[in-house]
Amino acid sequence: MSLTIYGGAMGSSLRAHWAAREVGQTYETKSINIPAGENKTPEYLALNPTGQVPTLKDGNFVLTESAAIAWYLCDAYKPELLGSTPQLRARAQQWGQFVMLNIQPQLLRMAMLVWNKKEDPAVVEDAKTHLGRWLPILDGHLATHAYVAGEDFTVGDIIAATSLTYADVSGFDLTGYPNIVRWMEACKARPAFQSARA
Repeated sequence: MSLTIYGGAMGSSLRAHWAAREVGQTYETKSINIPAGENKTPEYLALNPTGQVPTLKDGNFVLTESAAIAWYLCDAYKPELLGSTPQLRARAQQWGQFVMLNIQPQLLRMAMLVWNKKEDPAVVEDAKTHLGRWLPILDGHLATHAYVAGEDFTVGDIIAATSLTYADVSGFDLTGYPNIVRWMEACKARPAFQSARA
């Protein structure tokens, strides 16, 4: 087995696991116990100097950053998931980056409070204020598109929908954004997503 993914199928690492399953590749998972410092060992830092997860190893090729890993896996093993035209591939990148850069950080701020069993109403309110700017843009786009790049599922959906799973962790209510809810339900219904989360 040539493919190895370091990091479990949670948080941003879910992108790597979901993409591997979408492209039909079997792989080995190596858990990294971050609280125990396994991400700071010399062996792991030799693979990923940031000490973060996920990390992908494909033979002798090592890659970090979850969106890059998802894109690589699709490009290498199922390129039709990138989009069938240059325009669709660009749209997949555009919306994947839009969600990662604008929406994910705010959902992550709230999710971190849940994970750390802390309460900070000021952080929550500030995050919601930012989300109030960005979520309507995504919802409006999805009002006229089945998926982020158009009518077909692409790697852009893997990248973007993984970001929105932080809403599940944080308890952020997305019901005010019906098009996002419809799209997320479609993404979560995919066998590859369900297999990765299982």
